[in-house]
Amino acid sequence: MRDSWATLSLGEVAEVLDRMRKPISGAEREKRLGKVPYYGATGLTGWIDKPLFNEELVLLGEDAIDFLNPDVHKAYLIDGPSWVNNHAHVLRARKNIILSYFLMEALNAVDYSKFVAFGTRSKLTQGSMMGIRIPVPPLLVQRRIVDLVASIDAYIAGLEKQVEAARTARNAILHELLTAGGDDWTETTFGGVAEWFSGGTPKAGKAEFYDGGTIPWVVIADMAETEIHTTAKSITQEGLREIGGRLAPAGSVLISMYATVGRAAIAHLPVATNQAIAWSIPNQAVVLPRLLLFVAQLLEPTVAAMARGATQKNINREILRNVQFLLPPMAEQERIVEIVTSIDDVIGATEQAFTDAKRLRSGLLTDLLSGEHEIPESYDKFLGAA
Repeated sequence: MRDSWATLSLGEVAEVLDRMRKPISGAEREKRLGKVPYYGATGLTGWIDKPLFNEELVLLGEDAIDFLNPDVHKAYLIDGPSWVNNHAHVLRARKNIILSYFLMEALNAVDYSKFVAFGTRSKLTQGSMMGIRIPVPPLLVQRRIVDLVASIDAYIAGLEKQVEAARTARNAILHELLTAGGDDWTETTFGGVAEWFSGGTPKAGKAEFYDGGTIPWVVIADMAETEIHTTAKSITQEGLREIGGRLAPAGSVLISMYATVGRAAIAHLPVATNQAIAWSIPNQAVVLPRLLLFVAQLLEPTVAAMARGATQKNINREILRNVQFLLPPMAEQERIVEIVTSIDDVIGATEQAFTDAKRLRSGLLTDLLSGEHEIPESYDKFLGAA
């Protein structure tokens, strides 16, 4: 750390205003709805009629937050009229020492394993919080760091908007392409174009069915991804025999029958699934696997609406087989797949740029907060021009 930097306690750089915060029940807020933001541990949680504060503040989660996850922000900045409940510590930066934005970033870089009481509900008490020490460079250096990080944040926000806009456009185009119809389109069902199967789960406590397994094991959590290239867990051949299962070959379209009912994905490698997931072997003389995936994505809300059950809504393979849709001729399928896949490639590249930018931001901020790397004064002109 450079000689001009100091390491100060949280109490030296900020005034704690926890005494002024006030929790209020959701029922009471319903009676007092207004335009004033109501904040909790991780951000905005509602609205109320009157403020407790009206200034720039840094809020630091007290509980109900994953303190050990480095990707989760524990502190955030607010400004203007606000109400803060008792799940967030309220900090007013001492402006002659530290910028609010810099304080927020410094608090997000803290290793909270040293300060948080972990139990049924992890909690950062005010006493523990006061033990946090912050690296504090001169205000001019803080400003350079803040401006640089803010410019990266603006770039990241722009990428995020691009992804959202592209996804919206993609879904609109997909709907238009798959509902166009024509004299050579045919009415069919999921069961009419593919064989459908489902898996099972080995008996509880049978760790040997998983330990050392080499068969990718797909569960509901893996269905968050549309393209399945890998899975979090694997099972053994013995485990597969235990459930009387079989491998879904690469190119299989998978659909969730529980929890996220209707969610579709395509497997890029042979996989086994549990009982919550149906998988298909498309008849490729009739339907392209990716076209079936796109149809399943389009019909996800329809399939989800078919779910039944008192405790956990679900569908079965019979319901899935009978889902109807319009099937275009093969030449049109190829055109649709080419168009939508090209859009997906652009979205994927933008998402990768978004991920890379976030990683760059994190690494750069760590370097800058260490005091070992200095932003040159010439960068001030660049920021001014930007």
